[in-house]
Amino acid sequence: MVDGLGLLVIERAGGTYQNRLRRYIVYVDGRRVGTLGPGTGQQLNVEVEPGQHVVYVRIDWLRSKPLEIGVVQGRELRLTIDMPRSGLGRFGMRPRITPEGA
Repeated sequence: MVDGLGLLVIERAGGTYQNRLRRYIVYVDGRRVGTLGPGTGQQLNVEVEPGQHVVYVRIDWLRSKPLEIGVVQGRELRLTIDMPRSGLGRFGMRPRITPEGA
């Protein structure tokens, strides 16, 4: 990790069967910072300035709710991305970002 920065560690969890072959595109503060490929256990490390940031992910046309996070200099913050099952079928599904320990 570069001095003066914090680290976001973003990991892809299991999710539903039909989404395992799809890619998640990760955004921090509206800027695309990387992609998590198909399968589970993929991980993306993103160095960011300390302070408040907004993270969201896209999978095809679906987008997660924006997550506001606080990053501390020299520390890492772990986030998990998944696609929870929904009683509304495909139309109610939306990717979810969860901070570690939440």
